[in-house]
Amino acid sequence: MYGISSPAPPVATFLDANKLVGKTLTPFCTHGGGAGKFFADVAKACPNAKVLEGLTIRGSNQVERRLGTGVTTHHTEDDIVAWLNRIFK
Repeated sequence: MYGISSPAPPVATFLDANKLVGKTLTPFCTHGGGAGKFFADVAKACPNAKVLEGLTIRGSNQVERRLGTGVTTHHTEDDIVAWLNRIFK
């Protein structure tokens, strides 16, 4: 079910073992190249949970940082607060 740009194996195992029926999930992730199917996979793994809008924050890998070409994030603290306010209104 899971592949590249999907939940990390420990997260996938947790989601598969705990369907979180009736729970509200607020997914977020960091990545170096795209969130891919992360949010769709979370929703698919927990069909009886309410999955709110997710947040993805891009980071750099170690090689990029060493070369000075990486980014740390495209989001500010204000962006994160706005996301939280939007999903928990």
